[in-house]
Amino acid sequence: MKRSLLTQHRAPLYEINKGEEKSLAVILPSAATSDVVEVDGQKYRKLDPNKSQIVSAYGYGVHDTRILPGAHVCLILEDDKYASETIITISGVVGSTGRVICIIACDCNNKTTNFSFPENVEVHTVPISSIPPSSSSSSSSSSSSSSLPSSSFDPSSYSSYFTQPLDCIYFSLLGSGGEEKNNDIKIMAAHVPFMKKTGLFVLIMQAPEESSKNTFFSEKVDAMRNACFMPLEQLTLDPFQPSQAMLISSY
Repeated sequence: MKRSLLTQHRAPLYEINKGEEKSLAVILPSAATSDVVEVDGQKYRKLDPNKSQIVSAYGYGVHDTRILPGAHVCLILEDDKYASETIITISGVVGSTGRVICIIACDCNNKTTNFSFPENVEVHTVPISSIPPSSSSSSSSSSSSSSLPSSSFDPSSYSSYFTQPLDCIYFSLLGSGGEEKNNDIKIMAAHVPFMKKTGLFVLIMQAPEESSKNTFFSEKVDAMRNACFMPLEQLTLDPFQPSQAMLISSY
């Protein structure tokens, strides 16, 4: 029988080698979840880069996100196929001394809030607007199934959840951040007062087309600079999340 071998990948992540299979893993703050591997009496959760952009970024060696043990992190997410895995992964990284506050845009049939999360996670929802996507042929947002106005993510409506300054805001709306161009950047800027001075902003970017992704990412970086953010690192997430990239910035 082949034995799992555990090696330090990059704190607080580990790499589990089981025969020819390699996977990243994180110590669980709670063992009540799937994909658990036990090595020398310690339980770890295997991470799947196909299910979360943050796992892809860890695998590619992202330099720094401020998502570390003991960190306080705010996640602004859609109720999509990546949400649950992203929450569980970040929960495992910050550990029992950290805190994950999730603000999730969802409808009444949301999937993520019905999931059982570790004790260091709290989930709050904001409703998806019924405003239909733009019918203008010149609008790149017309491919979105719904539109999320910036008012959905007004931090004054949920700032009471931030009991101390945040180390990181992780923002992933994948193009549904509203019809107005770069609405995602405006939403992030509204959260600056709740961040530590050393805090970082992690933005997941989704290009409308694979062929135009480099131009799209470059324009987004320029827009971040124009909004007084300072882009520090960019990672494309192919092949796990095609046409997506992670942008890490300070303010």
